[in-house]
Amino acid sequence: MSENKLSEQNKLDENQNNNNTTNNNENVIAGLSKESVDEALYTVDKNIDVNTFESEVEEQRKQYFEKANRSRLISKISNAILIVIAVIGLVLLFVDPENDVYNYVGYGLTGGAILLLIIVYIILRFIRPDASKYIAFITKIFNNYTYLDSRYSKVIADSNERIQLAQVSSDKVYLGISDIGSRNVCKGYFNKNQFLACELSLGAKDKSGTSDLFLGKYITYENLLKFDGRIIINIKLSDDGSVKNFDLPSDILDLKEVVKDKTLTIYSSDGLHYQDIVDDKFLDLLKKFTVSNESHLLNINVVIWGGHSAIYLSYDNEILSLPYKNVFTKDNILKLAQDQLQALELLQLLLKDKHIKTDEVATVKEEDLPKENN
Repeated sequence: MSENKLSEQNKLDENQNNNNTTNNNENVIAGLSKESVDEALYTVDKNIDVNTFESEVEEQRKQYFEKANRSRLISKISNAILIVIAVIGLVLLFVDPENDVYNYVGYGLTGGAILLLIIVYIILRFIRPDASKYIAFITKIFNNYTYLDSRYSKVIADSNERIQLAQVSSDKVYLGISDIGSRNVCKGYFNKNQFLACELSLGAKDKSGTSDLFLGKYITYENLLKFDGRIIINIKLSDDGSVKNFDLPSDILDLKEVVKDKTLTIYSSDGLHYQDIVDDKFLDLLKKFTVSNESHLLNINVVIWGGHSAIYLSYDNEILSLPYKNVFTKDNILKLAQDQLQALELLQLLLKDKHIKTDEVATVKEEDLPKENN
């Protein structure tokens, strides 16, 4: 599970771009350079050349990988030499403490090992690739590619932004969340309505340690619905146990299972008619997602509240990892971008200014409960 620590954001303000100068000035006063602020918080650039996108990423990946390999090799060789020199020096110092020649040679070798260690450290500082700069470059160019669609506007990416535990806990999809990590929080507008998207990881602690709850893309979108309760829709890999399922919803104890159709399950609050919220068009579009090990998309959870919608797209590590050892192709980032577009198209169907009534649910009164005998 990703180790990146997360925090939840306020909704994107319409005037975010106008406020960037003020925010930058405040950060400079706080001790951050304007360059550092601009690197962390930036507007996604949609004017990129899609024809050179793949080659640009591959060139950077290759340079980074080769430098990392070179520095790793130098480190291994120098460590081996250091160990040999240090061992010989220590042996000479202890084999015959009264022998001046042994002492001089032993101290000389030990001192030489320390000097070599310092020299290697300095060399590695200059030749070792800057991981933070590489990650920043890859993330930025991936965002530029992801948000090319004309329906996106005013998209702001912030590498320092974190999602708070309270946000995902209030979705009530996963029970007992204790660990949360996120990266690449992007906020903006899709068809003039606010969205938030990021990579997210969730975990829970139990007696055996920490268990993974979710790893993938987290996307939120506003809706105009007004109703009490919530709906969770899940699409998993298998309904017969033939393959392992991942990231299933667990905070469903207060919900009823109202639909079970192979790998699709709908949970709804008692008294709420899910058909009034998710129609056939919504479900048909949801079913167009390909959930399979081959597609890297391992699970889908959609949660709908009055005024708020969110979708949790679970992925394997292969598609979420930044390019490093293997030759880069745009297949994975294209898949993520297409899935995000489809997710927002799906959530957009909930933009209905509609008030939905729920049935009155019978509750047991305290006076009706059986009384204990004295």
